[in-house]
Amino acid sequence: MSNADAAVATMTLQDGLHWTDVMTALAGAVAAVAAFATTIAAFWGILFARQQLRQARDAAKEAAASSILRSLLEKALEYPDFIAPVRSDVDVEKETFKGDQREFRRYEQFVDLMLTTFAEMLKLPIDSATDRYINGWLCDHQPYLRSNYFERRFGTMVSEDLRARIRNACDSTNAVRPATTGSDR
Repeated sequence: MSNADAAVATMTLQDGLHWTDVMTALAGAVAAVAAFATTIAAFWGILFARQQLRQARDAAKEAAASSILRSLLEKALEYPDFIAPVRSDVDVEKETFKGDQREFRRYEQFVDLMLTTFAEMLKLPIDSATDRYINGWLCDHQPYLRSNYFERRFGTMVSEDLRARIRNACDSTNAVRPATTGSDR
């Protein structure tokens, strides 16, 4: 080692500090900054992952609601009399639809699909048009949905939110009604 190298190796700074002490302190500061930056990056990574999971969950809910709505609309095409039934067609006391008990059971299945569809849709944020759409369908089925028969048999299976909607569906002046097949409402 030359004299110059030895001089640099033993060089001291003001106040008696060796340059190796300064470098050690600087390395510690760099390590602390790196640890802090890693913590911040991890925090942002967790937030990003949570957002991605939330979006994936919302997309799955939307897909489920869309799928079940398609099923409802397919059944509506198959059974157009069930879309907006004429009041006199639904006899909950005799458990008949147009005088037929078998059709009444089909009607009940249709209403079950309708309520399940709306329960899925209500898991998502809905706009006012969707709100009016749901209320219109519920209003058209009030004689059945507000009957003692329905309440005894199925009332506890319906969420409180949907029950409130059923009670208030026809009170809404903003209900969008499905196309009707009869005039006796």
